Amino acid sequence: MGTPGQGGGMEQLLILGMMAVVIFYFIVFRPEANKQKTLAGLDRGDRVLTKAGVYGTVMGVDGDVVLVRVADQLKVEVSLTAIEKLVSKSKDKD
Repeated sequence: MGTPGQGGGMEQLLILGMMAVVIFYFIVFRPEANKQKTLAGLDRGDRVLTKAGVYGTVMGVDGDVVLVRVADQLKVEVSLTAIEKLVSKSKDKD
């Protein structure tokens, strides 16, 4: 039999590994899942910020393509993955 305090290296390594997985989950996976859920609910009239730093208003969503109005007469098509965040939801619903 070993003396107390010996052989605990594997247990400490296992606990450290489990803590790393939990921290990784809360830092990477959970925020990304919340972002995907928010972007899936984009509607006409929502204000968004693109990853390029351009603010605009959603004019329509067709699959992974979002039509964004960035000026009075200027609309651009961007990928859904190019949307950084939802700034504000549309106030009027049809």
